[in-house]
Amino acid sequence: LALLEVASRGVNSIKAGLYEPSLQFGYNKRANNNPAQGFIPQFTSQNEGGSVNYNQQFSDGTNLSLTYNSSNSSSSLRNQLNNSGLQLQIRRALFGKNNTFYANETRLRNSRLDKKIAYFEYLDAYQALVLKVTEAYLNAVKAQRQIGVSQSVLSSRQELLDLTKVKFSLGVSTKLDVLRVEVQVAGEEEALIKARNTLENSLDSLLNILNYDYPPQQVKVSFDEAYELTSLDYDANVNSNLKRALKQRYDLHIFKCKLDQQKNSLRNAAEQVKNKVEFSGSVRRHATDDVFSRSQDFSDRNWSMGLSYTQPLGNRKNRENLFSQRVKINTSERNLEELKLRVGLEVRNAQRNIVATQERIRVLEKNLDRAKENLKLAQLSYEKGIKSSIEVLDAQDDLQEVNKNYINTILDLKIAEFRLLRAMGTIGI
Repeated sequence: LALLEVASRGVNSIKAGLYEPSLQFGYNKRANNNPAQGFIPQFTSQNEGGSVNYNQQFSDGTNLSLTYNSSNSSSSLRNQLNNSGLQLQIRRALFGKNNTFYANETRLRNSRLDKKIAYFEYLDAYQALVLKVTEAYLNAVKAQRQIGVSQSVLSSRQELLDLTKVKFSLGVSTKLDVLRVEVQVAGEEEALIKARNTLENSLDSLLNILNYDYPPQQVKVSFDEAYELTSLDYDANVNSNLKRALKQRYDLHIFKCKLDQQKNSLRNAAEQVKNKVEFSGSVRRHATDDVFSRSQDFSDRNWSMGLSYTQPLGNRKNRENLFSQRVKINTSERNLEELKLRVGLEVRNAQRNIVATQERIRVLEKNLDRAKENLKLAQLSYEKGIKSSIEVLDAQDDLQEVNKNYINTILDLKIAEFRLLRAMGTIGI
């Protein structure tokens, strides 16, 4: 936003310097006391006068200047003389525009494009921030849910340990079975500690992105699946999404604005090379009477008009600059096509990730049901003495792994969808 404000001020500054009228006031007074020299007697003289000048530049390149000069002089050798006058001057290039004016006008056009670039950069940075916050938030949700899975597994293994100890006391299980389950319980306690540490790190990263300095232990994240997992605004057809990306992506808009700036500079360079014919004209009404009261009628009039033709010798500097601008535009146009190809690649990759993640979810849902059923059967068989604790532990490990993958994949789908929106440039403000 600061860059946008700077760009806006720059536009106003250049526009004011180009078209804003100016009004100048001046005043001077001079007195001379000359001693006698030869046959020239001693004399004194005084001169007093002021001036008012109004200047205006128009968008077609015409420059208008209106000046009023007041000059009253007196001398011991002659009467008071007034030479006040009002003068109107007009200057305009007949073909094209004055070089200096056209260069300043190009600066104004490019500054307006700078303002658009700053605005697009703000929107692009906003979308990047939304994606960054979303990923950090969902990673925190992942870590929080992994804690729930670890707590559930730890609780199941603790129950299995209690049951194994009872069986050992009855002589049904061996000491090795008890030790094996105790090792698994300790391992899951360690996994729970790691999961809690991962959650704190994820929360700390999220708070850092949000510019908060709260302790992670005081923060909790909530996740409403009914709301959060609703579908986002993208199409199942990759070509449709690609068309939207080419229309919406702010980095493309920024690049096109910079290309327009180069085209403006090219037109300015071409204008500087041209020969110029300029018209200038002035009309002046003034007074030269030696009687002050009669001098105010401005009875004297004169005018002038003329044409000037400018033919630079060689003009190599401007011609080389023109050639350089053409090379820059050709390079930028190729870079723009390459950027469009990269946009297409990003959209296709993001779309494929969504499809692959959706397929993984369908597979994991089936595996989750199988893993739950397998654990249930293993626990029943162990209680009846048909299977050992190892098979129950294996079933718990399988369920834990599938459950963690399922939770992660559900949230990975939302991240993949936001990455597609980012690739399309359609994350809303």
